[in-house]
Amino acid sequence: MKPHRVAAALALGLCVFSASSFADSTEDRAIRPFKAQVPAAALMDLRRRIADTRWPDKETDQSQGAPLDRLQELVRYWGKDYDWRRRKRS
Repeated sequence: MKPHRVAAALALGLCVFSASSFADSTEDRAIRPFKAQVPAAALMDLRRRIADTRWPDKETDQSQGAPLDRLQELVRYWGKDYDWRRRKRS
């Protein structure tokens, strides 16, 4: 898989989307706080899957997508350094 596709898949996997229907023009569209409820087991599984990433060969030029070393650095941050629980508390 090309690095840019890996990055896109990772971004999708790490994002939580919330959408509402826009069909009714009288719908209340007030902004309300959102609290994510993520079980510890899900975070442990996510970290395991991030650590198990199978990396492609190093790119030979920029036409092949994001530089592998930068992508690996980003994935390392999300997999090891990012404090998911602290973010949830804020």
